[in-house]
Amino acid sequence: MTRHIEATGPSDLLQTPLAVRTAPGVSLTQNESNDQHIRNAINEGKNISGLLADNLKRSSLADNEESNLFQVLSLAGELRNYQSPVEFSIGLVGDSGVGKSSLINSLLDTENLAKTAGTGSACTTIVTEYRKKRESDTAAYTVEIERIGNPEMEGLLQQSVLDYRRYHLLDRDDPEGPDKTEIEQLRVKAELAWNTLIAAFVDRDGCTEVLFQNTGISTDEITQMVLGWKNQIIWPAGLDSSAAILTADSAPDCADQIEKLLKKLMWPFIKVVRIYLDAVVLQNGIILVDLPGFRDVNSARVRVTETRLYQCDEIFVVAEISRVVTNKGVEDLVVRQLGKNFNSLKRSQGVTIICTKSEDLGHESEILRDVPVTNEFNGQILGALQRQIEEAVENGEPERELRARRAHLFVSARNEHVKRHLVRHYASQRQVRTIDVYCVSNNLYREAADLQDGVQRSISNRRRSSNLGDRISAADQMLRSSGIPELRDFIQGIPVKSQIAETRHFLNTRLLSLLEKTQMWLTASASEIAANQAASPELVQEIQTELKAKFDTSVETSHGDLTNAKMEILHRPFSLAPCPLITKGES
Repeated sequence: MTRHIEATGPSDLLQTPLAVRTAPGVSLTQNESNDQHIRNAINEGKNISGLLADNLKRSSLADNEESNLFQVLSLAGELRNYQSPVEFSIGLVGDSGVGKSSLINSLLDTENLAKTAGTGSACTTIVTEYRKKRESDTAAYTVEIERIGNPEMEGLLQQSVLDYRRYHLLDRDDPEGPDKTEIEQLRVKAELAWNTLIAAFVDRDGCTEVLFQNTGISTDEITQMVLGWKNQIIWPAGLDSSAAILTADSAPDCADQIEKLLKKLMWPFIKVVRIYLDAVVLQNGIILVDLPGFRDVNSARVRVTETRLYQCDEIFVVAEISRVVTNKGVEDLVVRQLGKNFNSLKRSQGVTIICTKSEDLGHESEILRDVPVTNEFNGQILGALQRQIEEAVENGEPERELRARRAHLFVSARNEHVKRHLVRHYASQRQVRTIDVYCVSNNLYREAADLQDGVQRSISNRRRSSNLGDRISAADQMLRSSGIPELRDFIQGIPVKSQIAETRHFLNTRLLSLLEKTQMWLTASASEIAANQAASPELVQEIQTELKAKFDTSVETSHGDLTNAKMEILHRPFSLAPCPLITKGES
């Protein structure tokens, strides 16, 4: 858990422990209230579905599978048993080296669990999920490693051979062949394909580039050879079935065990790695999903990554802040990859751009030149702080907090400048959904955490220090500058946002569809109604009266967003007149 330390005098600090940081802006009472509103709305919808089902079952047509009423009852039964989601996944995607793994470590408040691309880890090309520890998990870290099935494995290998050969056997003298940009794309795919093949079959005598580039051997022959190698694989213990389970007592040990298993020629065939642990950010049912960058995997694995991406409740596109504005990869992902599927994403799904390495400011003169002057960020304030720092150094006084405060002004000003630019840019793309932007610094977060740990040790050992208060204030300032606590708060709000969106859909779309289908059956089956008094208009009036009573009660205690959903349904009452419920122009 992240520590939040209030600055006081050194003597006071030695008497009291450090305070635990609580998430600002989101209290437990607020969360409980939101949860109650959601539960209330869902329960009312389920009760209404049950009320319809119980009453309409009185019709003699209820058991006739060919009747329209049977279909209505089936939908009513489905909605009666509706269960709202309890897990909410956040997919993190970005190119190698942008700080995605470091961001995950910061969010989880742990070190060396998510392997970074700089370590050469195979984990960076595999979907890795970080989940809340289960009651059955006795170790600090429990890991499930699941491999892909044989059909997927064969497809991966076939695609790898094809990608490799397509580039290396390319006729570059063909005037109708690919252009330079397309050739570069083929080269990248070929490199990824060879990395996959060599990782899995490095011990095979025939796994050489000379053989794979031999024009005298057909692509089909090489593919059959590779598939034969696949059938001879001796899987490590556990993976011979479909999954392996590991346990560890520390984050570094957990990461090392995963790496050792995956290095046994197995990583190209791993479907997902699930890590269960205790972390505050995971407590509300959040699942962090570390996805390979689309340029870090071959075509076959890209399809797997895309499928998992679109299943997430939120998508975090991670990029370096210094390049995010001009990064075509980010725009390609947001506008093209996500844009083409934006309307078909999950109802609750949002897209957030995470700008990393916000502490990397470059030259201060460039920030002063590019970032607009404000009441909080201007030459007068910066100059005054610089003079205070120089005076503190000259007098031998602590200046760490002053330096951290001055750095925070630069970091926050540049962050806001980048946010405004990105929001304007993507707003012009006319997407249906809003793009959120957060700027973070994993280095500042880790530096603040280390400084807080040092302060805690001083307090525990009851060592007096004249600069203890300065160190505490500096750590608190760096924590704010890191942006990690703010991003954590945003993540904590995702379950409520997702549940409200799903509940609105349950009320406005699915429950309303049930009411509409019921009315359509009543109006289209007047002769059946006349012959079957059990489904008479009086029964419909009875149901309508009960529905309105239930809604009037539940609206009084509803969350604002859900009240609107309920009122929309009330504006579309039952009617036996043969006219549509939704008039032209309604959504």
